[in-house]
Amino acid sequence: MKNHYTIALKYALSCCFLITALHAHAQKPKDDKIVGYHMSRKTGKMEFFNSKAEVVAAYPFTNITLDEHEVGFLAVGTSTKRGLMSDRGVMVVDTIYDFLAVVDKELALVSQGQKYGLIDFKGKIVAPIIYDDIDHFKANGRFTVQKEGKTGVINRKGEFIEPLK
Repeated sequence: MKNHYTIALKYALSCCFLITALHAHAQKPKDDKIVGYHMSRKTGKMEFFNSKAEVVAAYPFTNITLDEHEVGFLAVGTSTKRGLMSDRGVMVVDTIYDFLAVVDKELALVSQGQKYGLIDFKGKIVAPIIYDDIDHFKANGRFTVQKEGKTGVINRKGEFIEPLK
């Protein structure tokens, strides 16, 4: 008798766990990643939505570059300033840069004025915004930098591999 009671109790607890898990799963959509956007006629803001057409974020943007590198971030902003937003609609880097482009899965190229630098996806400056130009070698994670007519090569941490000369 005791054995049947233990089996029934285990079965009941398993059912409760399954129902709780399914209920929790149903409350939070699995696909809350941004799959598209449109301008809201009502608010004038850019609304970002998931595959269920649920709005996950709304910002006053006019300029958006979708996640070309599939790293989970979008370059967003206005006609004059750019920032970085996660594919869940959370602003990661405010719209403070004149230019911002996702370079790879960890870095973005930014500019302020006529100078360029690199930031990570938390907004931390990796290579200072002091260079006249930065080119990215996709194969090996190195960047050619130019400053005051001199050229050098830096790594992904902003450290010189070849000094400016």
